[in-house]
This record gives sequence, C-alpha cells and structure tokens, in this order.
Amino acid sequence: PGTDDVIARVNLVESQVAADPALAERFVGVTVCPPVEPGADQERIMAHYNAVFARTSSQVSVYQLPQVTGCTIMPETFSKLATNPRVIMFKDSGGNDEVAESVEDCAHVSMLRGAEGGYAKAVSGQGYGGWLLSSANAFGKELRDIEAALRQGDTEKATRLSDTLGVMIARLFAAAAD
Repeated sequence: PGTDDVIARVNLVESQVAADPALAERFVGVTVCPPVEPGADQERIMAHYNAVFARTSSQVSVYQLPQVTGCTIMPETFSKLATNPRVIMFKDSGGNDEVAESVEDCAHVSMLRGAEGGYAKAVSGQGYGGWLLSSANAFGKELRDIEAALRQGDTEKATRLSDTLGVMIARLFAAAAD
C-alpha cells in the first residue's frame, strides 16, 4: 500500500521481465494507484508518483481507485503526471469523471473509464477513449451493442442500452456486497 512497497513490487516485475525475453516482448508497463492513504493530499500523491518514476523504468498506467486508496487524484495533479512521457494510460474507477472532463493536452495518454455505469458516454469521445471494466467479463455482448449503436450514430439507443446495463450491474454489485 505504501510508496516503498509499490517501488519494490515494480522493481521485482522489472527484474522478472528483464530475465525473460519472451515476457519482455509482451510487457507494456505497470499500473500504479495513488498511495493507500485516506485523505492524502495532492502534494503527497505527486510525491508518491515522482518516487515511483525516480526508482523504476517502466511505463505507467495511473489508476484512480478512491474506494481502495481513500484518496483522489485531482485534474491539476493528473495534468502534471501526464507531462511524464512514461504515463501511457489513465483508468478512472472513481465514477465522477472529473479528470477526463477537465484535463487537456494529454493526447498521448489513453483515458479509460473503469467505474461501472455511463458506458455510452465513455466511448463517445467525451473525455474517455473507452472502458476497462470488470463487468466486461460477463457483459461483453451488451457493451459491444452500446459501442455499435454509437458507431451507427444512434446515440439514443446507446444511451438506453447503457442505462439499462448500468441498472443491472448496480443491482448485481449491491447483491454481491452482502
């Protein structure tokens, strides 16, 4: 959960990749959340990522996961992170879309929505370039139908399908929580 733990894990992954040419061919990078520190401020979040950048060499996917970390990357902080060419992806499972809707000048960063819901919006070019969802394992067809409707220009159908899927998944997550 801490910065030193993250760096140690990334260093382990990097050494394993370096020792295995077949793995190295497939390796793209690592995913790094903010520190698991409820209420960590933006300065602390930046210090965490800067330490990771200083002591590792992999490309990084920044993962907004406040329900686990207890803290949130703000748009200004992500804008600073995105200036690092090693940042290649941002996955936002926070659900409020503030970063994707506010940040500009990070075309080199793939912006993906991770929070369940808002599926049509997340692939319509409004901040995100797509999804990276646990629910895709079970709802691939439904997600493909939403994307197909958008490609065909049927925003109304895509939104209707998205809303229906969002309700279904929210119910499943609520049931699973017990």
